[in-house]
Amino acid sequence: MTPVARRRWFSKVHKWLALFVGVQLAIWTASGLIMTLYDIEIVHGEHLAARGAKTEPLNIDEVLPLSALVGVNTGPVSARLVNNSGRAFWELSYPDEVQLINARTGKSLTPLLKAEVREVAKQAYKGQASIKSARLLDSAPIEWRRYTPVWQVEFSDKDATRLYIHPRTGEVETVRTRLWRIYDIAWMLHIMDYRTRNDFNNPLIKIVASLGLTIALTGLGLVFYRVLLPFWRKRDLSKTGYPR
Repeated sequence: MTPVARRRWFSKVHKWLALFVGVQLAIWTASGLIMTLYDIEIVHGEHLAARGAKTEPLNIDEVLPLSALVGVNTGPVSARLVNNSGRAFWELSYPDEVQLINARTGKSLTPLLKAEVREVAKQAYKGQASIKSARLLDSAPIEWRRYTPVWQVEFSDKDATRLYIHPRTGEVETVRTRLWRIYDIAWMLHIMDYRTRNDFNNPLIKIVASLGLTIALTGLGLVFYRVLLPFWRKRDLSKTGYPR
């Protein structure tokens, strides 16, 4: 293949791939820019609500010891004593399940009532807005994407803050805001996982990324044949007085 033929081949491949992949390249750039505009702590809403359990002083004499709850041969892989707003419980982790035991009675932890959930949300929330709604969800919305049932408490603030609270422990699992939702859309577009928004190794992004690399390589080929090669030829011609 002659240099002219190679240049034409690079040009055609570069042009058609750029037309095909160019839109996604622009989306990658725009979505990446969006994700760099705010600190991740702000995106996670850490300035609006505290995650996890709200610990309070606990009278250890009121707590049943772990040995009174489990047998020697049936012990959990790990155990955690949690006191969330006076709701003390043992979290016992086994290979195939997690048990939540009332640390005072030894019985399975009972689900929270709506009034209790609202109180937990008020304690966790750092703003001044009132609670707009509190719902026990049986199907996970796209912004949650975890287990159900789960309590969703929404506040009437400008950030459209929503807290997702464990239905039995009362722990604030996560915070979702309007900014997080915009960030999540940008993340979806960036990794090209339009279904679960979690898989950044999906086949689609691998294909498009490979095509994008091909665009870059063919572009370098055009630079060589259109800029560097003519430059070298002119330099040689100026030195010898005739083409080599």
